[in-house]
Amino acid sequence: PSAMSHFMGFSATGALIAAVCFEAMGQICFKLSAARAAATTAGHSGLAFAYAVMRSGWVVAGIIAYVFELFLWLAALRTLPLSLAYPLLTTSYCVVAIGSHFVLKESLSGRTVFGIALITIGAALLSSHPMPS
Repeated sequence: PSAMSHFMGFSATGALIAAVCFEAMGQICFKLSAARAAATTAGHSGLAFAYAVMRSGWVVAGIIAYVFELFLWLAALRTLPLSLAYPLLTTSYCVVAIGSHFVLKESLSGRTVFGIALITIGAALLSSHPMPS
């Protein structure tokens, strides 16, 4: 494997998968921050909510996850065609929904499960195109 196809020990495919995971972690952290801020600022102004969100450790964790996601995404784009990588990034919707079910105890409706299945099938069809390592 060439230096171009690896970044910090990640193949382009590995970097894309890790980027999807960090995207999901960031979203879940943002939801935790918003939910906690809403609970502590009920009946107060929107400014109080915004202040509570910005002081939350969860929002900081979400921003850190997004920074990692950005660098992993850029590493994936070093060798993957954007026309392949970007559609595969949509699998983050599936990971967020499943993660929200387990971490946040949100329900998964039949419609959501069906949507996850469609996105997964689409990603599988796209990834059947040979991807560089």
